[in-house]
Amino acid sequence: MARCNFRRVIRVIRIPPWLDILRWMKARARAKATIACILNGNGDLDLQNDAVLRPHSDPPDGLLTYNSIRQQVLFEFVNLEFDCGPQGKRTVEVLPRFTLSVYDGVEYKEVSLVRTRAYAGDIKMGEESYRVRLGNDYVVTGSLDAPYTAVVLENPGGGEAFSWWGGDRLGATHKAQGKFYRLSVTPDGKQLTVRPYEGDLGIFEVGPGTLKVEGLSVSGSVDSREGSVPVGGNMEGGRPMATRSCSLPTGITHRTT
Repeated sequence: MARCNFRRVIRVIRIPPWLDILRWMKARARAKATIACILNGNGDLDLQNDAVLRPHSDPPDGLLTYNSIRQQVLFEFVNLEFDCGPQGKRTVEVLPRFTLSVYDGVEYKEVSLVRTRAYAGDIKMGEESYRVRLGNDYVVTGSLDAPYTAVVLENPGGGEAFSWWGGDRLGATHKAQGKFYRLSVTPDGKQLTVRPYEGDLGIFEVGPGTLKVEGLSVSGSVDSREGSVPVGGNMEGGRPMATRSCSLPTGITHRTT
């Protein structure tokens, strides 16, 4: 078992639109139109007692740029308080963002929140070393110990180490040098632990059934509510090599990809 103490780094991770408590207002002052954002941070559904956020005067460079985006407005950072149940409340800094995008000739106006901080550190699985980055992408949460938390493992020389479906989540079971490993993290995201998988293994095998088919093989992943597992042989280029049968941790039976 190995532990990695993360240091905080400023990094912005993609968050698609999902929150409906943001409301936008457009006002005119002294004949000049300005855009502002009011976030109902205290949850009382009354925007009159919430701060007005202005466009950020010095936003991070290279922030979330896609070919489809025609315009975007990045607002001042704001702290949101999340109720994390028995863990208490935790404050997360976010950046509200407005984008105007065009897909196939259709214009979309979207509002999103971007978590402004992620965590980075170095870990080992067996004798293999990786750079790990951890944070939110699709949903901003107060706790980072959920299976769907984003985890990107990179090779020491750069480039994503694993590119199989589900391999970029905290709940993923990774395979390195023929062995399986699990990751866990403290709710505040400051410490990540790597543990070898020590449970039972089963055999996953593909066969022709009643058909006359030769040369069958499989390469992909299987998913469960707790996470994903790569299916195939040894890892090569970030993906499991195609094989007809392989060992898998038991209990992963929901679907294949």
